[in-house]
Amino acid sequence: MNARIRDYARRIAELERAGNFAEIYRSLVHHEMPWEHRKALEVGLYRTLADPELASLTVRTGRMISAETRQRRYDGTIIFFDELAEFGPDSQRGHAAIRRLNQIHHAFPISDAGFSYTLACLAVTTVEFMDRYGWRKLLRAEIDGICRHYSRTARLMNVHGLPATFDEQASLVARIETTMGFLPDARTVGLASLDMVINWYPRPARRLLRWAFPAFIPDGVKPVFAMDTPRGPEPFFAALCKVRRLIVPLLPQRSHPTLMRRQPHITAFPANYTIDQIGT
Repeated sequence: MNARIRDYARRIAELERAGNFAEIYRSLVHHEMPWEHRKALEVGLYRTLADPELASLTVRTGRMISAETRQRRYDGTIIFFDELAEFGPDSQRGHAAIRRLNQIHHAFPISDAGFSYTLACLAVTTVEFMDRYGWRKLLRAEIDGICRHYSRTARLMNVHGLPATFDEQASLVARIETTMGFLPDARTVGLASLDMVINWYPRPARRLLRWAFPAFIPDGVKPVFAMDTPRGPEPFFAALCKVRRLIVPLLPQRSHPTLMRRQPHITAFPANYTIDQIGT
């Protein structure tokens, strides 16, 4: 363990003893592993589309019909994630974000079970992806920070079916996904979502990304999207991860947060947005 990781682990242990899991989560996703977190969310948001309730609602409301609508919906989601991570669900801005989320979702007949699956899915996918593809393994306190973040967000959204630990959240997700089968609405929305993500990248890379993306989707939901596992991407990305694990520990720690909403493909809302603009 080099000095950078040792110093960081010591700081996280102090935050854990103080019960400050919001700061643990913020440090992880905005300073330690922002790239891994961003990619984990891309996979996690795709995974949530396996829920029949969400997939049919998305198709029925036409929110994925045009590229502009898809991008606006995604950008709004990322801004909410960023607000809650940067300021914490219990902050004034966190409360404002959750109040706005509840206003948006109030217009749609989404069950408590649907919300619980979605939030558990995001937490579990974030842990699994970051632990597998990150430049280092997650600390136990970081895993707790991720799961507690989503559990607290759920409670503030008046969602009552989401437990607080990784094992319980992973069990909830697995129990629901074992009942899933092919869903035409999920495939329709999934293909539209994949087109959006791939179009963020230069044209020469898009074919490679379309081929590789299914390798990151958990096996349990692949039948929902009629998705096959391609051969080749896993060894390729495993090799890249090994290289990153050698290089990143040698780099200085980030002094400023890397915010998802400042990525170049997040374009639907102005930089000086107000939270009430999001979701319109």
